[in-house]
Amino acid sequence: MKHKIILIILALVAVIIIAGCIPKETAISANEPAGEKVTPEETPEETKTPEGTPAERDDFGCWPSSCSLIPNDFGKNMCEDWKAGKKVQWPDCSLFSDHPPCFKLCEFEKKGTDRTTDLRNELPKNIDIVPVHPTPCKPNHGFDGYRTDESFVINPKNNKQMYVNVEFKGVYKSENGGKTWEFIGGNGLEAWPRQDNPEKPCYLEYMSMYIDPLNPTRILLPGGAAPGKLSDPMYKPGGLHESLDGGKSWHQLFQDNMNAYTLHVVTDPKNSNIIYVTTAALSQSNIYPINASVFFVKEGLVYQSRDGGKNWRELPTGFLPHARASRIFIDEKDSNHLLFGTIAIPPNAGGGTVLAEQMGILETKDGGQTWKSVAGLPSKYWGIHSFDVSKDLTHFFVYTQHSNDDEKNFYSLDGGKIFNEVPKPVNFARFDPHDLTGMHLFGFNIYAQPNDLFESLDGGKTWNAVGKLPKEVTNDNRISNIVWDSQDKNLIYLNGGNAYIWKSNDKGKNWEIILSLEKVERINET
Repeated sequence: MKHKIILIILALVAVIIIAGCIPKETAISANEPAGEKVTPEETPEETKTPEGTPAERDDFGCWPSSCSLIPNDFGKNMCEDWKAGKKVQWPDCSLFSDHPPCFKLCEFEKKGTDRTTDLRNELPKNIDIVPVHPTPCKPNHGFDGYRTDESFVINPKNNKQMYVNVEFKGVYKSENGGKTWEFIGGNGLEAWPRQDNPEKPCYLEYMSMYIDPLNPTRILLPGGAAPGKLSDPMYKPGGLHESLDGGKSWHQLFQDNMNAYTLHVVTDPKNSNIIYVTTAALSQSNIYPINASVFFVKEGLVYQSRDGGKNWRELPTGFLPHARASRIFIDEKDSNHLLFGTIAIPPNAGGGTVLAEQMGILETKDGGQTWKSVAGLPSKYWGIHSFDVSKDLTHFFVYTQHSNDDEKNFYSLDGGKIFNEVPKPVNFARFDPHDLTGMHLFGFNIYAQPNDLFESLDGGKTWNAVGKLPKEVTNDNRISNIVWDSQDKNLIYLNGGNAYIWKSNDKGKNWEIILSLEKVERINET
């Protein structure tokens, strides 16, 4: 499920914020073999322990008693590195203002070293790699690794041109309908350093990608980070990246004081300088149990720019603590009309936990000046995991959750005034963009139980199995999206974990793999 994917990324980042301590007395060079320590005789004069340093490298109570208490391999590795005397990155100490032990340790260690010089010496040669602690750059959660989320997109004017982001690997492009692919990451698209080779980039998970329908050489890429400000190097891969040359080069559109955690983006169909980006009201408690009252938004869950990304403002959608926005939709005939779904998940929650209070689906009809909740959904099912609408924003398909074992799906044919429950087992569906009636959908069960592809011809009321999902799809390697070809109404695509993209022109009776992790690895070797 989408929220699980997001939570795993937050867990991966969890200890980055707390683990960036730089030991002085045992500093090692970037070229020194892993595990070897510099002896006191070899320690450069400027990094020797200053007078008054606590014996035994006192952490002032910042670290857990055992690194094994940290709930992910990445965090354990950082904790172990610090305790072993290896260098890890130390962020702005103000992040620890509500956690005195870590704040004290941060202040103490920064007094004992010249970070400007230190970071200059640590910077990778690749300028797109940000100066943070190296990451293992591989899945650590046992399912849905090398995710593509909703980042697979097709040029609306040239269906041979496709793009996708693969978690840990980067952005890829095809010019021939998926027969061959090329890597187009880098060149302004920031990444973390890889643990096995800090000179090589590790590209993060991007939840979606967007091709400007008025200018298909313009690509917008939101996401790629956890909640935090872009002013911190750790979050530079996030925000909103833009390419104006079909992915050859990238640049950041967000400003340093904006939230790096973003999910989806749309532009005004008549004026693509008007941009809407969804974000989240997550606090630092989602990263580490400090500053639980400090949120990275002030007014709402959507950023808007009216000048192509030069200036931004938060739209007054309002927000609940720990709420995040999902897909956002804009009416092609009335660009003042927008919709997006929301879900509030407790910080550091696992499984399918959601908060009791939710915001549901929010709607504006005045370009974002005012917002209201779509009231037709039963109130306890306002936590929106997945959400799709017809082209005119009148027909809805919604996947909701009330508790761990209470998930339901609803459809509406009247703009959200009345919702009816969708018969099981379909819990994920997409509207056919070629169908102007808004009645045609394809759907499936995200757990692949059963492994059928379903079709609805009445807006989601009834469903019939018309084909099978690709044989590579399992409960541990799931589909994350259905994408219709931009020109051929009979051609559909599925994308999911392990960099898979499949295509079918016979409603799922036969599937062809056009991208996989194996193919990505071969591309990276050339």
